[in-house]
Amino acid sequence: MNRLLPKLNIALLWSYGFFTIACIVLAFYFEFKPLLLAPALIPAVWLGVNDFPQLYYILLFFLPLSMEFSFTPSLGTDLPSEPLMIGLMLVTIFYLIKNQNALPQAYYKHPVLLLLMLHMGWVFVTTLNALNFTVSLKVFTAKIWYITVFVFLTAIVINSFSKFQKAFWCIFFPLLGTAIVTMIRHAYKDFGFEEINRCVTPYFANHVNYALMLVVFYPFIWVAATWYKKNSWQYWILVFAKVFFIVAIYFSYTRAAMAAALVMIPFYYVVKFRLMKIALAIAAITALVGVAYMVDDNRFLKHAPEFDNTIYHDEFSDHMSATFEGKDVSSMERIYRWIAGGRMIMDRPLMGVGAGNFYPYYKQYAVSSFETWVSDNEERSTIHNYFLLLLVEQGVFGLLIFLAFTAYIFLLGENLYHRMAHDYQKYMLMGVMLSMMAIYLSLTLNDMLESDKIGTLFFFNVAMLLIFATKPLLDTERK
Repeated sequence: MNRLLPKLNIALLWSYGFFTIACIVLAFYFEFKPLLLAPALIPAVWLGVNDFPQLYYILLFFLPLSMEFSFTPSLGTDLPSEPLMIGLMLVTIFYLIKNQNALPQAYYKHPVLLLLMLHMGWVFVTTLNALNFTVSLKVFTAKIWYITVFVFLTAIVINSFSKFQKAFWCIFFPLLGTAIVTMIRHAYKDFGFEEINRCVTPYFANHVNYALMLVVFYPFIWVAATWYKKNSWQYWILVFAKVFFIVAIYFSYTRAAMAAALVMIPFYYVVKFRLMKIALAIAAITALVGVAYMVDDNRFLKHAPEFDNTIYHDEFSDHMSATFEGKDVSSMERIYRWIAGGRMIMDRPLMGVGAGNFYPYYKQYAVSSFETWVSDNEERSTIHNYFLLLLVEQGVFGLLIFLAFTAYIFLLGENLYHRMAHDYQKYMLMGVMLSMMAIYLSLTLNDMLESDKIGTLFFFNVAMLLIFATKPLLDTERK
């Protein structure tokens, strides 16, 4: 056997080499680039069977680097992150079946997880009633592997403070790398406003996706800076990142990301001084009053844009000025879709049109006076407001479930922050809360909770709240 094993190992190595070469040749011959990833399946499967936590960390590493790939106009994926998620979902299910005590019972019974499962249950119900069942089923299944991996597997893998540190660095280095590359490419374009979308490819679909991932991850950089001594290389690279990420967010020219970065300052004090209930009440009242004002007597019709004057600007300063004047094409296009969404709700208020079904049907509900020159929507984007999207696609009950989930996680986070006995735990919880705030603020102008860049971090944050609520992470050296 000892003489036979080396021969088998050499044969396997040669076989793997020929398989890799064949995949490369076929990928270019048939112009099907995903074949280039096929050789990675073998070590990925091996890790999934023998050391799945390492595969989880590999997934985190590839989140900032993953790229969108479309098989058809209606079928696409993110490579390599989404195939890794699907594989890890299967690993997680089998692992939990075999190790039923891998997570404490308190984790399964916690109201956050129960509300999340209620949300998923309602998505399934609306999928059965969807205008296009196939589209809704795709969205529902994608949510399953997002939640399985980033809510359940995260809690299995991130079971100590050192594991959280490792997860941080796995995301930090590739994200910093993509930001540096983007900034260098953008500098060659004189930091032009109209050039930023080309500079963020191929890792990000557009400048919004890029900027939001930077700002959502940003609070954890401040948290990580508290872990190391001031003369360490880790400390200085994190000090650099604190400044560099802010500069990168500014030159992304993304209004939602800039607003989120600024709101982090007052939100920190909201958590610190137990003002969350007041903040949530103010947000709810503001939203209700704003909607009531615009809907009353069809007042929104008075704000219809002038088609010829609603333009895309080459300079960011002009872009911001046009936003306040109601002449910015992206803002007016949002209103065009919001109005269409509002009219869709009137048709199907209880069940909605089904997850993923806004785009195929919204144009028949649109008001032509709000149309802009980008209303043909070649990129097939949706309504640009996640709360309104839920109302359109999942009906009133779908929105109410998500709002209850939202209110609970913010109140829970504030409560946990003041319950923690150690400062490093409070810093981590504050980082999670600031990150969640950035996500929710972005959801008022975007709907990226199903994207691999933002959705993964959202569910990772949910898992961190659940972990601290059931079994807080400990640092034995600092405890």
